[in-house]
Amino acid sequence: MKVMWILTKDGLIKMSIKSKFKQDVSKANEGVWFDYPANADGSIPRVKLARFGRSNKRWLAAFREATKDLDTDNLSPEEDFQITVQVFCESVLQGWENMQPEDDGKPLDFTVGNAITFLSNPEW
Repeated sequence: MKVMWILTKDGLIKMSIKSKFKQDVSKANEGVWFDYPANADGSIPRVKLARFGRSNKRWLAAFREATKDLDTDNLSPEEDFQITVQVFCESVLQGWENMQPEDDGKPLDFTVGNAITFLSNPEW
């Protein structure tokens, strides 16, 4: 087994490739919550993300559905972006809490439609 040495504030520690990179398959499909810095009102925005890729069964199904009738080798950059956002919102982004696009105390409800609109905005 390969061994990796990591420099931490406590000195060098040994870490195996397996412990660093092997994924938890249930988390890959169910998602994990990630917290972000607080909004102006003190609420903590959070997003729940599943794995982006073939180990996420929902992602694979959404990707296949979104591209089944397309010549994916000849998509425009805009078409590619829209498909990526759609598939991401349908299969990777599992939810959010306290998401305030304007940081005004008004959280945006999580729906796939809201997520696609929000993430399609070039300002984000």
